[in-house]
Amino acid sequence: MPKFKLVIFLMSLQLNAFSQVSDMISVRTNWGKVVRVFTSGSNIQLMTRDGDIIKGPIRIIRKDTVYIEYFNIEKIHDYSGFVLRDTLGIFDIKVAFTDIKAIRIKIKKDFQQISIPRIMTIAGLGYMGLNIINGLILDEPIIDKYNLKRLGIAAGAAATGIIWSKKRKKPGYSTRWHKLVYIPMN
Repeated sequence: MPKFKLVIFLMSLQLNAFSQVSDMISVRTNWGKVVRVFTSGSNIQLMTRDGDIIKGPIRIIRKDTVYIEYFNIEKIHDYSGFVLRDTLGIFDIKVAFTDIKAIRIKIKKDFQQISIPRIMTIAGLGYMGLNIINGLILDEPIIDKYNLKRLGIAAGAAATGIIWSKKRKKPGYSTRWHKLVYIPMN
């Protein structure tokens, strides 16, 4: 009989406990593929239409408004002259969903975009360095006509890899190819 009363008591506690999931913000491609979903507790970095950048964990998303905890962290000097980073205050910032211009997302890159420029740079510079070191050790002329062709090809590969990696678009904020979708949960 006491076990039955305990079960009834625990079930009545469960009836009183109610959990409402907050709303969500989804970043999707224009054809509907979900790139990233933000809920309460997620870290977010967004840009408003005014150009302000707000960064911090989401406290709650409710009624087309995102409440973000903003940590005011600054460098201060202690008595011995060392510089410390300290949190001076924690503030809640309200941002209306319609005021969000872009959200920072991390886009996974495929294998070619990551490795080919890096491989070209490392291979070109490595071959040039190895060729020069071998020429100095073996007392061979570095400015030989045949050797300069090989060094030129290696320098071209290294330069192409460096330029390719600089020109490559890095993942950042959502672009015109993404759309922000507000998902109410009630």
